[in-house]
Amino acid sequence: MWMDEPKVTEAFRTGKGLGWHEHSTCLFRGTERFFRPGYNSHLVNEWIPAIAGMEEKLKAGANVADVGCGHGASTILMAQAYPARILPASTITARRSKEPRPPPKRPASPTVSPSSRARRRNFRLAAMI
Repeated sequence: MWMDEPKVTEAFRTGKGLGWHEHSTCLFRGTERFFRPGYNSHLVNEWIPAIAGMEEKLKAGANVADVGCGHGASTILMAQAYPARILPASTITARRSKEPRPPPKRPASPTVSPSSRARRRNFRLAAMI
């Protein structure tokens, strides 16, 4: 966030604001690194099972749209845990989707599909994680 201090200062000074997509790419990497441990600990073991009937649907191969998937930490975990078809449906900005991403520590499941294939699907879960 400190890398964006001049932009934030100017946004306050002018009242124009600062879009999420206008932040340094370090913020997006840091956000993923901050949330990943929580996803690793809770997403598959607690959060998904807490949604009535969702785990059964995912085990049966339900389509899932991971909206705002960012660097894909939660998307990869869901794809590794369930045979569901996990579709990273969108990210906040085109700029962010084009930025270089560090490779995942474990390879992504082959069930993860590109976002262009997310259109016109019968989704059983739309995740905003």
